[in-house]
Amino acid sequence: MEETPLREFIVCGPFPHGSLTRNGFDPLLVEWVNPSEPLSEGAEVAGRKCFKASADASGVLDFAALFGESFKPFWRLEHGLAYAYAEVEVEGGSYVLLAGSEDGLAVYADGKRALLQPIARRFAPDFYAIPLRLKSGRARLLFKVSRLAGGWKLQAKLARVEAPFYVHTARAVKPDLVCGRREKVYVSLPLVAFEDLASATVRAGSGWRSSRVEVKRLRAGEEVPVALAVEPTQPPSGDEATLDLVVEGGGHREEVELKLRVVGEGEHRVETYLSRVDGSVHSYGLKPPKGVEPGREYGLLISLHGFKGHPYFSELYGEKEWLFVVGPSARDGEVPYREVGCLEVLEVLEWVAGRYPVDGDRVYLSGHSMGGYGTWFIGVRYPHLFAAIAPLSSRGDLSEDAARLRERRGWSGV
Repeated sequence: MEETPLREFIVCGPFPHGSLTRNGFDPLLVEWVNPSEPLSEGAEVAGRKCFKASADASGVLDFAALFGESFKPFWRLEHGLAYAYAEVEVEGGSYVLLAGSEDGLAVYADGKRALLQPIARRFAPDFYAIPLRLKSGRARLLFKVSRLAGGWKLQAKLARVEAPFYVHTARAVKPDLVCGRREKVYVSLPLVAFEDLASATVRAGSGWRSSRVEVKRLRAGEEVPVALAVEPTQPPSGDEATLDLVVEGGGHREEVELKLRVVGEGEHRVETYLSRVDGSVHSYGLKPPKGVEPGREYGLLISLHGFKGHPYFSELYGEKEWLFVVGPSARDGEVPYREVGCLEVLEVLEWVAGRYPVDGDRVYLSGHSMGGYGTWFIGVRYPHLFAAIAPLSSRGDLSEDAARLRERRGWSGV
Protein backbone atom coordinates (compact mmCIF):
# COMPACT_ATOMS: atom_id res chain seq x y z
CA MET A 1 0.00 0.00 0.00
CA GLU A 2 1.58 3.24 -1.17
CA GLU A 3 1.46 6.13 1.29
CA THR A 4 1.60 9.79 0.21
CA PRO A 5 3.00 12.08 2.94
CA LEU A 6 1.42 15.54 3.08
CA ARG A 7 4.24 18.08 3.07
CA GLU A 8 2.85 21.36 1.71
CA PHE A 9 0.22 23.25 3.70
CA ILE A 10 -1.53 26.58 3.97
CA VAL A 11 -1.34 27.51 7.67
CA CYS A 12 -3.50 29.98 9.55
CA GLY A 13 -3.17 31.04 13.18
CA PRO A 14 -2.49 31.16 16.00
CA PHE A 15 -5.94 31.68 17.47
CA PRO A 16 -7.00 31.95 21.12
CA HIS A 17 -7.92 28.76 22.90
CA GLY A 18 -11.59 29.63 23.17
CA SER A 19 -13.77 29.52 26.26
CA LEU A 20 -15.09 27.02 28.74
CA THR A 21 -17.93 24.88 27.47
CA ARG A 22 -20.16 22.37 29.16
CA ASN A 23 -17.74 19.73 27.86
CA GLY A 24 -14.79 21.43 29.53
CA PHE A 25 -11.97 23.48 28.06
CA ASP A 26 -12.10 22.33 24.45
CA PRO A 27 -10.69 24.74 21.85
CA LEU A 28 -11.56 22.33 19.03
CA LEU A 29 -15.23 23.27 19.45
CA VAL A 30 -14.50 26.90 18.49
CA GLU A 31 -14.47 27.54 14.72
CA TRP A 32 -12.41 30.35 13.18
CA VAL A 33 -12.31 28.93 9.65
CA ASN A 34 -15.22 27.64 7.57
CA PRO A 35 -14.33 23.97 6.93
CA SER A 36 -16.30 23.99 3.67
CA GLU A 37 -14.09 26.64 2.08
CA PRO A 38 -10.46 26.22 0.97
CA LEU A 39 -7.68 28.30 2.53
CA SER A 40 -5.44 30.28 0.22
CA GLU A 41 -2.11 32.01 0.71
CA GLY A 42 -2.53 35.63 1.75
CA ALA A 43 -6.17 35.26 2.81
CA GLU A 44 -7.00 36.88 6.14
CA VAL A 45 -8.97 35.23 8.96
CA ALA A 46 -9.73 37.27 12.10
CA GLY A 47 -6.65 39.41 11.50
CA ARG A 48 -4.34 36.44 10.77
CA LYS A 49 -2.85 36.01 7.32
CA CYS A 50 -2.66 32.52 5.84
CA PHE A 51 0.79 31.48 4.66
CA LYS A 52 2.55 28.54 3.03
CA ALA A 53 4.48 26.12 5.23
CA SER A 54 6.31 22.86 4.59
CA ALA A 55 6.70 19.83 6.83
CA ASP A 56 10.25 18.87 7.77
CA ALA A 57 12.14 15.86 6.39
CA SER A 58 10.28 13.52 8.75
CA GLY A 59 6.90 14.87 7.61
CA VAL A 60 6.19 16.92 10.75
CA LEU A 61 4.72 20.43 10.74
CA ASP A 62 5.84 22.28 13.89
CA PHE A 63 3.44 25.12 14.73
CA ALA A 64 5.48 26.35 17.71
CA ALA A 65 8.44 26.93 15.39
CA LEU A 66 6.24 28.57 12.74
CA PHE A 67 4.62 31.02 15.15
CA GLY A 68 7.78 32.01 17.01
CA GLU A 69 9.34 31.94 20.45
CA SER A 70 6.36 33.50 22.22
CA PHE A 71 4.38 30.30 21.66
CA LYS A 72 6.88 27.91 23.23
CA PRO A 73 6.04 28.14 26.98
CA PHE A 74 4.80 24.84 28.37
CA TRP A 75 1.71 25.94 30.32
CA ARG A 76 -0.98 28.65 30.32
CA LEU A 77 -0.89 29.46 26.64
CA GLU A 78 -3.08 32.32 25.50
CA HIS A 79 -3.01 31.06 21.92
CA GLY A 80 -3.24 27.37 21.20
CA LEU A 81 -5.24 26.73 18.04
CA ALA A 82 -4.02 26.48 14.43
CA TYR A 83 -5.26 25.33 11.03
CA ALA A 84 -3.33 23.54 8.28
CA TYR A 85 -4.90 23.02 4.86
CA ALA A 86 -3.74 20.69 2.07
CA GLU A 87 -5.04 19.54 -1.30
CA VAL A 88 -4.26 16.15 -2.86
CA GLU A 89 -5.11 14.81 -6.31
CA VAL A 90 -6.82 11.41 -5.90
CA GLU A 91 -8.75 8.77 -7.79
CA GLY A 92 -12.16 7.96 -6.38
CA GLY A 93 -12.27 5.22 -3.74
CA SER A 94 -11.44 4.29 -0.16
CA TYR A 95 -8.50 5.92 1.59
CA VAL A 96 -7.00 5.94 5.05
CA LEU A 97 -5.66 9.22 6.38
CA LEU A 98 -2.88 8.52 8.88
CA ALA A 99 -2.22 11.42 11.22
CA GLY A 100 -0.36 12.28 14.39
CA SER A 101 -0.79 15.44 16.45
CA GLU A 102 0.20 17.22 19.60
CA ASP A 103 -2.29 17.98 21.11
CA GLY A 104 -5.96 17.67 20.05
CA LEU A 105 -6.96 17.14 16.42
CA ALA A 106 -10.02 17.74 14.24
CA VAL A 107 -9.97 16.73 10.56
CA TYR A 108 -12.30 17.78 7.75
CA ALA A 109 -12.33 16.04 4.35
CA ASP A 110 -14.04 18.01 1.57
CA GLY A 111 -15.80 20.11 4.20
CA LYS A 112 -17.10 17.22 6.32
CA ARG A 113 -15.70 16.46 9.74
CA ALA A 114 -13.97 13.08 9.80
CA LEU A 115 -12.33 13.23 13.25
CA LEU A 116 -12.67 15.10 16.54
CA GLN A 117 -10.16 14.10 19.23
CA PRO A 118 -9.56 16.73 21.93
CA ILE A 119 -7.24 14.49 23.99
CA ALA A 120 -3.88 16.08 24.84
CA ARG A 121 -1.05 13.59 24.25
CA ARG A 122 2.60 13.37 23.33
CA PHE A 123 3.25 13.28 19.60
CA ALA A 124 3.11 9.89 17.86
CA PRO A 125 3.20 9.54 14.04
CA ASP A 126 0.25 7.75 12.37
CA PHE A 127 -1.60 7.61 15.68
CA TYR A 128 -4.99 8.11 13.99
CA ALA A 129 -6.25 6.00 11.08
CA ILE A 130 -9.20 7.88 9.57
CA PRO A 131 -11.26 6.05 6.92
CA LEU A 132 -12.30 8.30 4.02
CA ARG A 133 -14.36 7.86 0.89
CA LEU A 134 -13.05 10.37 -1.66
CA LYS A 135 -14.25 11.38 -5.12
CA SER A 136 -11.91 11.63 -8.09
CA GLY A 137 -10.24 15.00 -8.34
CA ARG A 138 -8.64 17.31 -5.80
CA ALA A 139 -9.38 16.28 -2.20
CA ARG A 140 -9.47 19.12 0.35
CA LEU A 141 -8.12 18.27 3.80
CA LEU A 142 -8.32 20.70 6.71
CA PHE A 143 -6.55 19.98 10.01
CA LYS A 144 -7.31 21.84 13.20
CA VAL A 145 -4.73 21.34 15.96
CA SER A 146 -5.04 22.52 19.56
CA ARG A 147 -2.23 22.91 22.06
CA LEU A 148 -2.61 22.55 25.80
CA ALA A 149 1.02 22.18 26.83
CA GLY A 150 4.41 21.18 25.48
CA GLY A 151 4.84 20.62 21.74
CA TRP A 152 2.46 21.62 18.94
CA LYS A 153 2.75 19.39 15.87
CA LEU A 154 0.96 17.74 12.97
CA GLN A 155 1.88 14.86 10.65
CA ALA A 156 -0.32 13.31 7.97
CA LYS A 157 -0.22 10.96 5.00
CA LEU A 158 -2.82 9.44 2.70
CA ALA A 159 -3.02 5.86 1.39
CA ARG A 160 -5.42 4.07 -0.96
CA VAL A 161 -7.12 1.02 0.60
CA GLU A 162 -8.48 -1.83 -1.52
CA ALA A 163 -9.55 -4.11 1.35
CA PRO A 164 -12.74 -3.67 3.41
CA PHE A 165 -10.50 -3.06 6.44
CA TYR A 166 -7.19 -1.44 7.34
CA VAL A 167 -4.71 -2.98 9.77
CA HIS A 168 -3.47 -0.10 11.92
CA THR A 169 -0.03 -1.46 12.81
CA ALA A 170 1.19 1.91 14.12
CA ARG A 171 -1.19 1.48 17.07
CA ALA A 172 -0.31 -2.15 17.74
CA VAL A 173 0.54 -2.91 21.37
CA LYS A 174 3.46 -5.33 21.47
CA PRO A 175 5.98 -6.57 24.02
CA ASP A 176 9.70 -7.12 23.95
CA LEU A 177 10.84 -10.75 24.03
CA VAL A 178 13.53 -12.04 26.38
CA CYS A 179 16.36 -13.84 24.62
CA GLY A 180 16.16 -17.59 25.19
CA ARG A 181 12.79 -17.43 26.97
CA ARG A 182 9.85 -19.04 25.18
CA GLU A 183 6.64 -17.80 26.80
CA LYS A 184 3.13 -16.64 25.98
CA VAL A 185 2.78 -12.89 25.43
CA TYR A 186 -0.11 -10.62 24.46
CA VAL A 187 -0.37 -8.32 21.46
CA SER A 188 -3.13 -5.99 20.28
CA LEU A 189 -3.78 -5.31 16.60
CA PRO A 190 -6.32 -2.57 15.72
CA LEU A 191 -8.57 -3.08 12.69
CA VAL A 192 -10.34 -0.17 10.98
CA ALA A 193 -13.48 -1.20 9.07
CA PHE A 194 -14.30 0.56 5.78
CA GLU A 195 -17.65 -1.19 5.50
CA ASP A 196 -19.92 -3.17 7.80
CA LEU A 197 -18.36 -6.60 8.34
CA ALA A 198 -20.12 -9.62 9.82
CA SER A 199 -16.79 -10.77 11.25
CA ALA A 200 -13.02 -10.61 10.96
CA THR A 201 -10.39 -13.04 12.22
CA VAL A 202 -6.76 -12.67 13.29
CA ARG A 203 -4.22 -15.44 13.86
CA ALA A 204 -0.46 -15.80 13.99
CA GLY A 205 1.49 -17.26 11.09
CA SER A 206 4.25 -19.86 11.06
CA GLY A 207 6.75 -19.86 13.89
CA TRP A 208 4.13 -18.91 16.48
CA ARG A 209 1.42 -20.64 18.47
CA SER A 210 -1.83 -18.74 18.86
CA SER A 211 -5.56 -19.15 18.90
CA ARG A 212 -7.71 -17.80 16.07
CA VAL A 213 -9.53 -14.71 17.35
CA GLU A 214 -12.82 -13.72 15.74
CA VAL A 215 -14.35 -10.26 16.04
CA LYS A 216 -18.02 -10.03 15.11
CA ARG A 217 -20.07 -7.17 13.71
CA LEU A 218 -17.56 -4.47 12.80
CA ARG A 219 -19.24 -1.25 11.76
CA ALA A 220 -17.97 1.00 8.99
CA GLY A 221 -15.62 3.65 10.39
CA GLU A 222 -15.02 1.72 13.62
CA GLU A 223 -11.54 0.89 14.95
CA VAL A 224 -11.44 -2.31 17.01
CA PRO A 225 -8.32 -3.50 18.88
CA VAL A 226 -7.99 -7.28 18.63
CA ALA A 227 -6.27 -8.96 21.59
CA LEU A 228 -4.21 -12.03 20.76
CA ALA A 229 -2.08 -14.40 22.87
CA VAL A 230 0.97 -15.70 20.98
CA GLU A 231 3.98 -17.86 21.82
CA PRO A 232 7.10 -18.42 19.70
CA THR A 233 7.71 -22.05 18.78
CA GLN A 234 11.45 -21.53 19.32
CA PRO A 235 13.27 -19.50 21.99
CA PRO A 236 13.87 -16.00 20.56
CA SER A 237 17.43 -14.96 19.72
CA GLY A 238 19.26 -12.09 18.08
CA ASP A 239 18.02 -8.50 18.32
CA GLU A 240 14.60 -8.81 16.69
CA ALA A 241 11.82 -11.31 16.03
CA THR A 242 9.12 -11.10 13.35
CA LEU A 243 5.55 -11.89 14.26
CA ASP A 244 3.53 -12.71 11.13
CA LEU A 245 -0.21 -12.15 11.48
CA VAL A 246 -3.00 -13.16 9.10
CA VAL A 247 -6.15 -11.02 9.01
CA GLU A 248 -9.28 -12.12 7.13
CA GLY A 249 -12.64 -10.43 6.70
CA GLY A 250 -15.18 -9.53 4.02
CA GLY A 251 -13.64 -12.05 1.62
CA HIS A 252 -10.21 -10.42 1.86
CA ARG A 253 -7.00 -11.78 3.38
CA GLU A 254 -4.06 -9.66 4.45
CA GLU A 255 -0.71 -10.59 5.99
CA VAL A 256 1.13 -8.12 8.23
CA GLU A 257 4.38 -8.17 10.16
CA LEU A 258 5.10 -6.89 13.65
CA LYS A 259 8.73 -6.49 14.68
CA LEU A 260 9.38 -7.43 18.32
CA ARG A 261 12.57 -6.38 20.05
CA VAL A 262 14.61 -9.16 21.70
CA VAL A 263 16.46 -8.14 24.88
CA GLY A 264 18.71 -9.76 27.45
CA GLU A 265 17.38 -11.13 30.74
CA GLY A 266 18.68 -8.17 32.76
CA GLU A 267 17.76 -5.37 30.32
CA HIS A 268 14.88 -2.93 30.57
CA ARG A 269 11.95 -4.20 28.54
CA VAL A 270 8.34 -3.56 27.62
CA GLU A 271 5.87 -6.21 28.76
CA THR A 272 2.15 -6.53 28.08
CA TYR A 273 -0.84 -7.79 30.02
CA LEU A 274 -4.50 -8.54 29.36
CA SER A 275 -6.77 -6.18 31.30
CA ARG A 276 -9.71 -7.61 33.20
CA VAL A 277 -11.44 -4.23 32.93
CA ASP A 278 -12.26 -4.48 29.22
CA GLY A 279 -10.21 -7.36 27.79
CA SER A 280 -7.76 -5.01 26.08
CA VAL A 281 -3.97 -5.36 25.93
CA HIS A 282 -1.73 -2.72 27.52
CA SER A 283 1.96 -2.29 28.20
CA TYR A 284 4.31 -1.32 30.99
CA GLY A 285 8.06 -0.96 31.30
CA LEU A 286 10.11 -3.20 33.60
CA LYS A 287 13.69 -2.84 34.78
CA PRO A 288 14.74 -6.02 36.63
CA PRO A 289 17.26 -6.03 39.48
CA LYS A 290 20.86 -6.88 38.74
CA GLY A 291 21.31 -10.64 38.70
CA VAL A 292 18.04 -12.11 40.01
CA GLU A 293 18.93 -14.94 42.41
CA PRO A 294 16.72 -18.05 42.72
CA GLY A 295 14.82 -18.18 46.02
CA ARG A 296 15.34 -14.49 46.83
CA GLU A 297 12.51 -11.93 46.97
CA TYR A 298 12.94 -8.36 45.77
CA GLY A 299 11.29 -5.02 46.35
CA LEU A 300 9.05 -3.43 43.72
CA LEU A 301 8.81 0.27 42.84
CA ILE A 302 5.92 1.40 40.65
CA SER A 303 6.87 4.72 39.03
CA LEU A 304 4.15 6.80 37.32
CA HIS A 305 5.08 9.20 34.51
CA GLY A 306 3.86 12.78 34.20
CA PHE A 307 1.56 14.39 31.66
CA LYS A 308 2.97 13.73 28.17
CA GLY A 309 6.12 12.39 29.83
CA HIS A 310 8.31 9.40 29.01
CA PRO A 311 5.92 6.47 28.39
CA TYR A 312 7.90 4.10 30.61
CA PHE A 313 9.41 5.92 33.59
CA SER A 314 11.11 2.68 34.62
CA GLU A 315 13.63 3.12 31.80
CA LEU A 316 15.00 6.28 33.44
CA TYR A 317 16.13 4.50 36.61
CA GLY A 318 19.57 3.10 37.24
CA GLU A 319 19.99 -0.60 37.86
CA LYS A 320 19.16 -1.72 41.42
CA GLU A 321 20.35 -4.89 43.11
CA TRP A 322 17.32 -5.26 45.37
CA LEU A 323 14.44 -3.82 43.36
CA PHE A 324 12.22 -4.28 40.32
CA VAL A 325 11.15 -0.93 38.80
CA VAL A 326 7.89 -0.88 36.84
CA GLY A 327 6.48 1.99 34.75
CA PRO A 328 2.79 1.75 33.74
CA SER A 329 1.99 3.55 30.49
CA ALA A 330 -1.36 5.12 31.56
CA ARG A 331 -2.91 3.36 28.57
CA ASP A 332 -0.51 5.02 26.13
CA GLY A 333 -0.78 8.30 28.05
CA GLU A 334 -4.49 8.69 27.34
CA VAL A 335 -5.82 8.50 30.90
CA PRO A 336 -4.82 10.07 34.23
CA TYR A 337 -4.24 7.80 37.21
CA ARG A 338 -7.84 7.87 38.36
CA GLU A 339 -10.72 5.50 37.67
CA VAL A 340 -9.44 3.34 34.76
CA GLY A 341 -5.90 4.68 35.20
CA CYS A 342 -5.97 3.69 38.87
CA LEU A 343 -7.21 0.21 37.98
CA GLU A 344 -4.40 -0.11 35.45
CA VAL A 345 -1.79 0.49 38.16
CA LEU A 346 -3.43 -2.10 40.41
CA GLU A 347 -3.57 -4.62 37.55
CA VAL A 348 0.09 -4.05 36.68
CA LEU A 349 1.02 -4.54 40.34
CA GLU A 350 -0.90 -7.82 40.49
CA TRP A 351 0.49 -8.98 37.13
CA VAL A 352 4.14 -8.28 37.98
CA ALA A 353 3.86 -9.72 41.50
CA GLY A 354 2.48 -12.92 39.97
CA ARG A 355 5.35 -13.25 37.47
CA TYR A 356 8.39 -12.27 39.53
CA PRO A 357 9.73 -12.89 43.08
CA VAL A 358 8.30 -9.74 44.71
CA ASP A 359 8.31 -9.18 48.47
CA GLY A 360 4.78 -7.95 49.24
CA ASP A 361 6.06 -5.97 52.24
CA ARG A 362 8.42 -3.93 50.05
CA VAL A 363 6.15 -2.47 47.37
CA TYR A 364 6.53 1.29 46.80
CA LEU A 365 4.65 3.85 44.71
CA SER A 366 6.07 7.06 43.28
CA GLY A 367 5.39 9.46 40.41
CA HIS A 368 6.12 12.88 38.97
CA SER A 369 3.58 15.64 38.18
CA MET A 370 0.48 13.80 36.87
CA GLY A 371 2.14 10.65 38.19
CA GLY A 372 2.62 12.36 41.55
CA TYR A 373 -1.07 13.13 41.68
CA GLY A 374 -1.74 9.48 40.82
CA THR A 375 0.56 8.47 43.67
CA TRP A 376 -1.56 10.50 46.10
CA PHE A 377 -4.83 9.26 44.62
CA ILE A 378 -3.92 5.56 44.61
CA GLY A 379 -1.75 5.51 47.71
CA VAL A 380 -4.37 6.95 50.06
CA ARG A 381 -7.08 4.63 48.74
CA TYR A 382 -5.01 1.44 48.85
CA PRO A 383 -2.48 2.09 51.64
CA HIS A 384 -2.35 -1.60 52.58
CA LEU A 385 -0.64 -2.35 49.25
CA PHE A 386 2.36 -0.05 49.72
CA ALA A 387 5.17 0.21 52.25
CA ALA A 388 5.67 3.87 51.27
CA ILE A 389 4.64 6.43 48.67
CA ALA A 390 6.67 9.33 47.24
CA PRO A 391 4.66 11.87 45.18
CA LEU A 392 6.92 14.35 43.36
CA SER A 393 5.99 17.81 41.98
CA SER A 394 2.33 17.04 42.42
CA ARG A 395 -0.89 18.15 43.97
CA GLY A 396 -3.52 16.36 46.00
CA ASP A 397 -6.36 17.01 48.41
CA LEU A 398 -3.97 17.26 51.34
CA SER A 399 -6.59 17.65 54.05
CA GLU A 400 -8.39 14.47 53.01
CA ASP A 401 -5.26 12.60 51.94
CA ALA A 402 -3.33 13.34 55.13
CA ALA A 403 -6.19 12.09 57.28
CA ARG A 404 -6.28 8.83 55.35
CA LEU A 405 -2.52 8.39 55.45
CA ARG A 406 -2.34 8.84 59.23
CA GLU A 407 -4.43 5.70 59.52
CA ARG A 408 -1.60 3.77 57.86
CA ARG A 409 0.63 2.51 60.68
CA GLY A 410 4.30 3.12 60.06
CA TRP A 411 3.90 5.94 57.52
CA SER A 412 5.32 9.34 58.40
CA GLY A 413 5.74 12.78 56.88
CA VAL A 414 2.03 13.70 56.85
